[in-house]
Amino acid sequence: MTISQVLILPIIAAYLTVEDFGAVALAMTVAIFAQLLSDAGVGRSLIRQKQIIDREWNTVFWFVALVGALLMAALIGIAPLAAWIFDVPITGPLIAALSVVPFLFALTAVPAARMERDGHFPQLALIQLIAAVCGMAIAIWFAVQGAGAWALIGQQITIALVRFLGVVVASNYTYGLPLKFVSITNHMKFGRDSISTSLMFTAQRQVPIMMIGYFLGQTALGLYSMGQRIWNIPHMAITGPVSQTAYLRMTKLQDQPGAMAEVFVTMTRVLAFLVFPPMLIMAAVAPDIFAFLLSEPWRLAGAVYALAAFGIALECVVSTSGPMFQAADKSFIRVQMTTERSILRIIAIGCALPFGILAVGAAISLFAAAYLLRELAYARKADVFSRRTVLMALAPAIAVSLAGAGLLYLWTTIQGDVSGLYLIGQALAVLAAAWTVLLVLQFKALKGGLAILGK
Repeated sequence: MTISQVLILPIIAAYLTVEDFGAVALAMTVAIFAQLLSDAGVGRSLIRQKQIIDREWNTVFWFVALVGALLMAALIGIAPLAAWIFDVPITGPLIAALSVVPFLFALTAVPAARMERDGHFPQLALIQLIAAVCGMAIAIWFAVQGAGAWALIGQQITIALVRFLGVVVASNYTYGLPLKFVSITNHMKFGRDSISTSLMFTAQRQVPIMMIGYFLGQTALGLYSMGQRIWNIPHMAITGPVSQTAYLRMTKLQDQPGAMAEVFVTMTRVLAFLVFPPMLIMAAVAPDIFAFLLSEPWRLAGAVYALAAFGIALECVVSTSGPMFQAADKSFIRVQMTTERSILRIIAIGCALPFGILAVGAAISLFAAAYLLRELAYARKADVFSRRTVLMALAPAIAVSLAGAGLLYLWTTIQGDVSGLYLIGQALAVLAAAWTVLLVLQFKALKGGLAILGK
């Protein structure tokens, strides 16, 4: 999926304008909130159950299906209003078309949860890969045909549809009739906290999009949206899958004090190794790489990415604290943390808006660094660990990555103008060197982390 996202952007950017990306970002802001609500937060609650009760799973499925249908209708109704508020007419039809996505997500939630519970991650990964490739093909075809913003909308719908069909075929879940429902109150409570957390996480990402679109305009939003597409890749390709697997592992350790925290610290070390080097080293030359791959108008998007890269990487790396709250059945504390964090992050970005889009990128990194200790203090309420242990797990990857990024920036500055391919080659060489140094320094610890995932 990461490769598909990287490959598609230069092609799409050649046919779509910065304003097209801005319009899609506005439409997705509304649709993403609906997607989060699509499984009512109860899908992951089913995974925690020690026994499978068919009537319980069937009740959850039909409840979630109803929620998805209502969300689809709501999006269709909201679409004209959103277009009027944003003063971008095309966002109305885009939102209406995207309304089918949360409905498909809802239908997929329970069968996908069954596959997760049974440990069928390779099959889920294959389905996601096929969906990504199909979405990429549709987006390219639409773009070449001159569909503009609809190319990205078609990509989202295709991914959701192919994923739904794949999960239906691959899962062992049988869709029962909407009869003989049982109480799912316990799942609803879990879902309430899960939805609250997801809504706040989404708000801290999507509210800035609305603020940028309103105060700085569609062009600035398009630049920010492109930077966001790149910095979301590590979460999609690395942090998300690791968090899923860590959650499954933590649910089996919830009765052992300190065991979940050990998984959290170990996963933090592994994620730091995987995420910091590529994100920070790319940040050193991001404006030139964006201009080379996407064309010169996107150079400023590279600068936005470069300034936000450290903060986004830090957020990704410590994200496995979330599954620890869920596994410990303390998701209400996670809601408190996420609410506080989201409000403060939005305020920080709001304060940066008068200074332009580059200041917004810088604000993201400064806030993430400033809030880290507070976030770890919350995480300690889920299980016992030392904040110093987490900081020591982060330190080597941050130090080596910053050193590599600094050397690459100085070297490219001394060289002056060089070809884009040569620049990419240099960045890859520095990345390989950084990973080699970290492997030498942390081989045993990283090996232990992969062993935990393997279990």
